[in-house]
Amino acid sequence: MPDSLLFFQPQYAASLSALGLNRLDDFLASHAGRLVSAHGLTQARRIEFSHGGDLLAGYLKTYDYTRRPLRHRFIRDKARREAENFAVLRHRCGLSVPTVVCIGARRRLGALVQSFILTLELSASRPLAEAWDQSPSDQAELLARSPCFVARMHAAGFVHIDLRWRNILVRREADRPLEFVPIDCVRGGMRPWRTAAEQGRLRDLSSLYKDAARRLTRSQQLRWYRAYTAALEGAAAMPRVSGLRRQAIRVILRDRDSKDGSPA
Repeated sequence: MPDSLLFFQPQYAASLSALGLNRLDDFLASHAGRLVSAHGLTQARRIEFSHGGDLLAGYLKTYDYTRRPLRHRFIRDKARREAENFAVLRHRCGLSVPTVVCIGARRRLGALVQSFILTLELSASRPLAEAWDQSPSDQAELLARSPCFVARMHAAGFVHIDLRWRNILVRREADRPLEFVPIDCVRGGMRPWRTAAEQGRLRDLSSLYKDAARRLTRSQQLRWYRAYTAALEGAAAMPRVSGLRRQAIRVILRDRDSKDGSPA
């Protein structure tokens, strides 16, 4: 079909209709709310709508494929891939993820033209970088809990591919422990083959290191990596960094250096 519009949470359809979001065209061309990011042919807007007497917020992300080579447009659209990845992260990895309200896509003669995904905003959440920079009192807990979050995802066979600090939300509700929520996971997915899974894990660790390098001391970075490997391997104590683990660290640093343009 050339056009598709799928509601995962149909209870919000009437509330979105009151905002003028009824048909696929409405979502793809919407200028409602506030523009929060725009990268190339992708943009995200924060919208608010009333539902059941409450004011809810969501993020409407749209993708434009018209400038991509034609051979790259006969694929699953990014919105659907992200919705599927959120489902995997929730059900197979046991992680909290944003609620997907609906997705939609437009094709012309089978080639992708545009697509969108609408997710609900998570209350009491903010990006990891913001949580670290603005809440020094939480840094010890962030450092202690984040390795298990990443290891849990990797142990299930899922890799994110763009695991920057901006793509991890930190959520704290009442007196509950800090919770980590992965977002913007359109490039990731399950990696059933061992080599692909290992490459994906190293890619994720390299992405994390990019932001950690200017915030964490060397000893904190090493402690984080040891805690991550212990959680990934199900070890009771943090393992020593030697052999293959030391080699993995060199691969991570070399990958980061090559991407940042600095000498290896």
